[in-house]
Amino acid sequence: GGVGSQGVGGDRGGRKSGGVPGGRASIVHDGLESPRTTRLASQGDEHGIAVQLDRGVYFARVNRDGARVGDGALLAEDGPVTSLDHVGVTATGFEVRWHDEGGAVRSATISRDGRVALRTVSDPARVASR
Repeated sequence: GGVGSQGVGGDRGGRKSGGVPGGRASIVHDGLESPRTTRLASQGDEHGIAVQLDRGVYFARVNRDGARVGDGALLAEDGPVTSLDHVGVTATGFEVRWHDEGGAVRSATISRDGRVALRTVSDPARVASR
């Protein structure tokens, strides 16, 4: 199975305005198993798409036509993900947040050049052990 995207844009190239998907559908990454939830954030002509998998979170940047920009990244692959909570735009790129099976909130920032920084926002297991 693949994770798809459609171009999202303004009034250019026959696309609909107001953030309504338009353009051609395209495969962002072929081979992701069991996609559960997809979230999208827009930053000008570039968009960030995050996909919750049974065991992980995948992220890719796509252009206004839906074509992947650079390489995609598997942000979490160490265990089950219970929810994909947020994809947003930052001053330097995108941020993705999710909950893991233990209830910890994880975060990844992805810069415009594709660098990924992971961190734990909150971890109930650490709080309970104090």
